[in-house]
Amino acid sequence: MLPKDYLAIIGKNLFFIIGLGVIAAIAGGVFAFFQPATFSTSLSFVIKQTARQETPDYQYDQYYALQSSDLFAQTIVSWLESPEVATQVLKSSEVDISLQNIKKLSKFFKVKKESSQLVSVKFSAKTEEEAKKISTRLSEIINERSRALYQEQKNAAVFSAEAGSPLILQSKPNIILSILLGLAGGLVIAITLVFVREYFK
Repeated sequence: MLPKDYLAIIGKNLFFIIGLGVIAAIAGGVFAFFQPATFSTSLSFVIKQTARQETPDYQYDQYYALQSSDLFAQTIVSWLESPEVATQVLKSSEVDISLQNIKKLSKFFKVKKESSQLVSVKFSAKTEEEAKKISTRLSEIINERSRALYQEQKNAAVFSAEAGSPLILQSKPNIILSILLGLAGGLVIAITLVFVREYFK
C-alpha cells in the first residue's frame, strides 16, 4: 500500500479514531481526578558513635570505627528491607496490612545506604498523620533493635541510629498528564483497530 492509501483509510475512519481518543482522554482524566492524594515521606538515620571500642592498636581506632559504622548501617538497611520490620511498624502505627503480601511488605520502605553514617528511607502514606505515625514507630523500632543487638553481644552500645525529622510532601495525580496519555493511548488503539479491520476485509 502507498502512503496515500494509509491516509485514505485514516480519513475514512477519522470520526471513529478521534472519538475513541476523546473517550480514552476523558477516562484518563476522570481516573486521575478520583485518585486519592498520597503523602511521600523521606526519613534519614544518622549513624553516631556513642562509645569507643578498645583496641590494642589505638592508632587504627578511626579506621575500625568507620568499618564498624558501615557494618551497622548495613544491618539497619537489612532490617528496613525485611517484611518482619515493615509488619511490626505498620501494625503498631494502626495501618491496615490485610491486602499486603510478603513481597509488598519487603518493598514498602525504599532504603538506601548513602554512606557509612547515613541511611535514607522513603515511603508513601495515605494521610499526613499516618506518615508521622509510621516515621515515629520506625525510629523507635530501629532503636529498640539496635539496643537488643548490643545486649545480645553483651557490649555497651557503640553506635546508635538517630532519625531526623521526616520530610512529608503531598503528591496528587497529574490530571493533565493523565488526559494526554489517555488521548495518545486511545488514538494508537483506534488506528491499530482500523488497520486490523482493513487487513481482514
